[in-house]
Amino acid sequence: MQRSYKTALYIIGIYTMFTFDARAATIMLLASSIYILYTQGVLKIKYGIYIVMFLAVGYNFYNYLVASDMGGKLLMLSEETLSEDSSTMARLVALDIFFNSSWRDLLCGVQDKEAIFNSYGVIAIENSFIDLTLTYGLITSSSFFILYTKELNNMMIGRLEKKYRYLIIITFILVGMACTALTEYFVWLSFITFFYGFFPYKKQC
Repeated sequence: MQRSYKTALYIIGIYTMFTFDARAATIMLLASSIYILYTQGVLKIKYGIYIVMFLAVGYNFYNYLVASDMGGKLLMLSEETLSEDSSTMARLVALDIFFNSSWRDLLCGVQDKEAIFNSYGVIAIENSFIDLTLTYGLITSSSFFILYTKELNNMMIGRLEKKYRYLIIITFILVGMACTALTEYFVWLSFITFFYGFFPYKKQC
């Protein structure tokens, strides 16, 4: 595929992320994009004019987002405090549940998660690792994430350089940790399916 087509599709992808109003995914996408551009040598002084153009477009795009409904949660922090943000508070409640749990509950899991939901006034634990830990115990949840992450890395060996493998895995895990997505097997299967769909070739790394 021509580079111009790839660039256009990537820009469309970034734009689409803002329509989902997914703060964690949007932040990780932007951060990983900057890292990739830097490692690829795009962010250099000799490309200053392109950087200036990018910043100008980014500034106008930001103003557009502020005036629209897109990127709401991502930009909400400049308009209201974290205590008024129910999405952020749901993630903080998950941490409270984890640190307030007994060692027995952490090691063996809890028998009645509904009681925890009622106690904290939530309908779900918005953290995949904590949710699995309270369901199956710390040993099982830790083993689950370690083994799955290891397999994802092995799957990408020979196709991507180490730094990009780690970037993809870290992004996937961090975004997945912000909700209960990684507790579902189809999310991991979707990642594997999309990877083989977009990286059909092998290269020595």
